Amino acid sequence: MTQQCHAYREVFGDDAANGSIYIECELPEDHGGEDRAAQRIPLQAKANGQTKVCLVGFVPTYWRTVPWKDESWERWGCNGLYRLAPVSRFTRWFELHAKGKDLGQRGWREPQDELLAISERMPLYLTRKEREIPKGVPYPLKDVEKLTPWGAYHAGSFDYMLALAILLGFKEIRVTGVDFQSGGEPLSARPCLEYWLGVAMGRGITVSVEAGDVGRIFRLVRSDEQYGFDPFRLVEDR
Repeated sequence: MTQQCHAYREVFGDDAANGSIYIECELPEDHGGEDRAAQRIPLQAKANGQTKVCLVGFVPTYWRTVPWKDESWERWGCNGLYRLAPVSRFTRWFELHAKGKDLGQRGWREPQDELLAISERMPLYLTRKEREIPKGVPYPLKDVEKLTPWGAYHAGSFDYMLALAILLGFKEIRVTGVDFQSGGEPLSARPCLEYWLGVAMGRGITVSVEAGDVGRIFRLVRSDEQYGFDPFRLVEDR
């Protein structure tokens, strides 16, 4: 289908007839077809037969397990990862910071021209349909929320990506290069990712993790060390 959609439905569906996952959209008023019934656009889930996906994070130290050259894997990136690894190595991209200065996320979102270029190469998931990025794919939030009773529990881009991989039916999920020690993420980001890893494992999906602090135990430490003058470590490994 080549027509651009002007209004996407938020709900994705599972077509039992062919097992594909699709998004429905309404065609514009000037569409030349006989009717304006909702059209189905495939989400490209396993379009090339892939059942395995690797979510790639921002810490190259852990990239040794990324299947860069194995075409049986999809590789998903997000945000500004293109500054560290060529976009051509990936199959899908995510920019899940809403556009607009009034949404409290100003400065978090990647430049518009970069996102537009990425959307021309692969599916680019956004928080909503954007006229300036016509090929952008709205993230199927409502369907993800239906996956579990806590489906609305999200605290970072990677748990959204992981949840979508579960929704699309991938059989093996690898998380690599994701490390929350450097900061910049909500405190709930790590346990939220761990929650969705548990959801995946509970559904029989093969899960592997190559990341710094996922699955680690964290606790508070009481200290008399004076910040700035005494030896002080923000994260103390034991």
